[in-house]
Amino acid sequence: FLIRLQVNRRTMMKWGVEVKWEDLDINFDVLKQKFTPFDVIDVIMRGQQHESNKFCAFVTFPTQEAASEAVKQVDGIVIDQRVLDVQVPQQIEQILNIGLLHFSGSQKGQDMNKRSQKREKTSEDELFRFVEDLSKIIITQFKKNKHDLKLINVMAPLLGVKHVGIQQVSLGIIFNIVCGCCTKAAKFKLQQKQDSAEESYESVLNQDKWRERHSHSEEIKNRFEQSGVIHQIYQLGVQRKELSIKEKSAVIIGQIYQGEALPEYLRSDVIDILKNYIAFHKIIDHMFSHYFHVLADLAWNQENHLIILSGNFLSIINQHLQSPKPKNVQFSLELIVHLMLNGNDATKDIVKKGIDFNLIKTCQISDRRGYFLLVEILKADGFLIENVYDKGKNEQKLTVEDEDEDEQEIGEDTNDDGGEEQGKQDKEQKQEKQNESQQKEKKEERKGE
Repeated sequence: FLIRLQVNRRTMMKWGVEVKWEDLDINFDVLKQKFTPFDVIDVIMRGQQHESNKFCAFVTFPTQEAASEAVKQVDGIVIDQRVLDVQVPQQIEQILNIGLLHFSGSQKGQDMNKRSQKREKTSEDELFRFVEDLSKIIITQFKKNKHDLKLINVMAPLLGVKHVGIQQVSLGIIFNIVCGCCTKAAKFKLQQKQDSAEESYESVLNQDKWRERHSHSEEIKNRFEQSGVIHQIYQLGVQRKELSIKEKSAVIIGQIYQGEALPEYLRSDVIDILKNYIAFHKIIDHMFSHYFHVLADLAWNQENHLIILSGNFLSIINQHLQSPKPKNVQFSLELIVHLMLNGNDATKDIVKKGIDFNLIKTCQISDRRGYFLLVEILKADGFLIENVYDKGKNEQKLTVEDEDEDEQEIGEDTNDDGGEEQGKQDKEQKQEKQNESQQKEKKEERKGE
């Protein structure tokens, strides 16, 4: 594949191939010597591939003919008992390697004259176009396959490039990959919505069950911690002045640590950004529920509670309990339940004093998951509900306007025929409203994706 670089006012054409081998790394000089007859320009050692015994290098040539000849002549040869696999990378790998070359070139040298600055600007503009191409591939094609997490290792350093377009597109790529790989909760809910009855009380409120469903996130978190990606996103994203970059970087880190304690050095910054987003952004923002969901998941861990509760944040939650959007009501209930189930005595006292339980009693719940959350909160407030949950066998939905109406709906049975007919009509009207609400919610979620 072709790489164009501006060198000394001339356009220099590079052609690249990828070399792979197994077991142990090969000496740089020995590897480069094998490609010397083909006018090799550079060899970039990529190291060991994740969860594999394969090693990789990227080799560039001045002409397409030289690169093609190298593939023919070097592919399959043996160095130190290791067979070389030389091939032309796939489309994503092409853009990835091009980005590496451009980025490494743009970082060389601190003191630059005007001409060198102009060349750097040209290089960054080309890198921007390459990164845009990669973003389009991820949106249109990449979702169909398993996301390649090594892209994040490459994209994270690009947040430090001066070019604003590169920063934003690179952050968008990281965001999309993390959404697909690290947080399956939103996708899980969409898949289960058609058969929400399968959700059990334990799957919603048991932390061990929840962790089991999100076990892949811990593996990804450990990998990014070891590679330094978390620190890069925090340093180059969360600590930036641009609000949009700060917010998106914070939600990326929050997703990676869902259900876990955030590292102490970034905990306050990340949680405060998420709280401010929920407090000051309009609920019609298509990403609003996503940010709310991330914060609710962080509330599973007790070490995050102090920052979440600071600044009288529960008053904001009280406002969202009255939200016209069912998702916001549900995430408010989730956050409250996670604080009460996993918090210490002080946390539970703060929640009981800060949350308006009268608002909770009037919440309109349209699915089984929300019902479980509501019952758990009302139990904690000493509000007794009898015969509403019998291990999924006999369940009555709690949709109340006030406590008296609720007790009548659950406990009373009428033999009046006219009352039965009116009750049927009321139920049909409620069902129609619920169906309309669910359809609107689906459209908003698809729009958000």
